[in-house]
Amino acid sequence: MKKLINIALFFMGCLFVTSCGEDNTEVPLHGLNVLSSKTNFGPLGGTNKIAVADQAVKAYSPADWLSVSTAGSEVSVTASENNALTSRHSTVVIKSSELDSTIVSVSQTGKVLSVTGMPKAVNVENAGATLEYEANANSPLQLTCDSSWAQASYAKGKISIDVAENNSGHLRSCYVKYSNGLVKDSVYVVQYNLEENILGKYILQGIDPTNPTNGKYPTLTFNSELVKNGSKIELKVDAFGGLTIPVTFEPSYPYIKIDAGSWIGKYYDSYLALFLVNENGYFTHSNSYYLEGLVGYSAKYSKKDDRLEGTALMFVGSSGYSYLNIESYMEQEYTSDYDEGSVLQLANMGLYRLKDQTTHE
Repeated sequence: MKKLINIALFFMGCLFVTSCGEDNTEVPLHGLNVLSSKTNFGPLGGTNKIAVADQAVKAYSPADWLSVSTAGSEVSVTASENNALTSRHSTVVIKSSELDSTIVSVSQTGKVLSVTGMPKAVNVENAGATLEYEANANSPLQLTCDSSWAQASYAKGKISIDVAENNSGHLRSCYVKYSNGLVKDSVYVVQYNLEENILGKYILQGIDPTNPTNGKYPTLTFNSELVKNGSKIELKVDAFGGLTIPVTFEPSYPYIKIDAGSWIGKYYDSYLALFLVNENGYFTHSNSYYLEGLVGYSAKYSKKDDRLEGTALMFVGSSGYSYLNIESYMEQEYTSDYDEGSVLQLANMGLYRLKDQTTHE
């Protein structure tokens, strides 16, 4: 009895053997033979043919991404575009009668895209440039750019980004997006010259959260300047006899970052230190906390205030609090014995570049 069961299972398994491409093993259920077939599809889909030895009176597939039609002994199989990352598989059933049938397997590859060496962000000098990155894709790529000064294309296995010369007088940026089906990514392209478009005179502005008047917090404004000192960049602020705040500048994705814990100036006989807010809402000099802002350009700033060029950044805090506190100490040492208290607090700070770089007003 066990032997008979095994034989029966063997024949049931044979009924489900399917075929694929030119090398398919088509299994005629009652004698319908496949003469030729091409049923491997690329990701874009298309129509392929299956030829059988008799007139095909009926053909169908259980897959909604396949459509099937018959014409004599020829069966047309049409696959829709496969935007997924993975391949997919199904079958086509062909009948010349209720008794004579065969099953042919069908497969379609998913879309593939890999790009070598492309960063998430790249900076280009004002002279312009052409950027090229090796790309492996099995169908044409879709590329878009949200500016007219950068154009992206794909040919011969490479993504090319042509960046025109920057004569705008200010930093500019855009996103180049590329995709192959569901595989999507982008690169942030920013174009500027550090000395011409980033360094220079600014206005530092924020609100004083300690001194509300009629329920409103006063806005405080300070003349400021971003300067290069050797390999370092500093923010000079015209307050308390002059403050020098060390900053970190990231050129490709141009952030300006201010860490807590710096000694930033001396006012009379006291030393001034920079404190920021931790996640618990307390001021700290720990350099684990920082303020950071992305340098960008918007004409709305110059329209609102004709002194401004349009290059600006808004600071956000690593802890979620955009607060800065300047603390005074008798000695350059963080001890409560020397602590003289806060001399300035600022919240919601912004840095705005001036149109006239010759002097502050």
